[in-house]
Amino acid sequence: MKHIVSTNSSLVEMKDNKPAHLADSTVPLVVDLDGTLAKTDLLVESVVSLLKEQPWYLFALPAWLLRGKAAFKREIARRISFDPRIIPYRAEFIEYLKDQRANGRKVVLATASDEQIAMSVAGHLKLFDSVLASDGTTNLAGERKRASLVSRFGERGFDYAGNGTHDMAVWSSARKAIVVNNSREFAKAVGERTPVQELFEGRRG
Repeated sequence: MKHIVSTNSSLVEMKDNKPAHLADSTVPLVVDLDGTLAKTDLLVESVVSLLKEQPWYLFALPAWLLRGKAAFKREIARRISFDPRIIPYRAEFIEYLKDQRANGRKVVLATASDEQIAMSVAGHLKLFDSVLASDGTTNLAGERKRASLVSRFGERGFDYAGNGTHDMAVWSSARKAIVVNNSREFAKAVGERTPVQELFEGRRG
């Protein structure tokens, strides 16, 4: 994964003679989990784990899903033995988050994954000041995630790190964007909504 310090107008933005990513310590940095912090989708991993250990739950999955995605995720999370140590994390991006915290920045994990999974990841990595996640009733994704973050930090009151089109709604209310595991072309599309400060470019092919 190639890391590029990027903005809409130049590869490196300076503020008060410091790189912008070191000068913005007063603005919370909000981080997505699936595909951003981790290289995989934890819901898919959880379903596979559940069916591998208890295959008879295959017949219960449709009924859980009918109750909504948040309830579906909760039913799965409460039945698996989730080990955050074996998740494939993005090492370079984690180093970036460590640098942000060392600079005094508040780092928040905001994910559509169930809060049991999210809290387990946060406890393992010890990188986050707070955790926002799906709670069995509300699926914290897309517009719901955007609204939740705006209610806490205000419009343009936070920076957001994500990886795909499902993050576009959140970026539309973020002050700046950090794009992880994607291309310059995708970053340009994000830049139409909010300035892109960092790009961790994904590998092609």
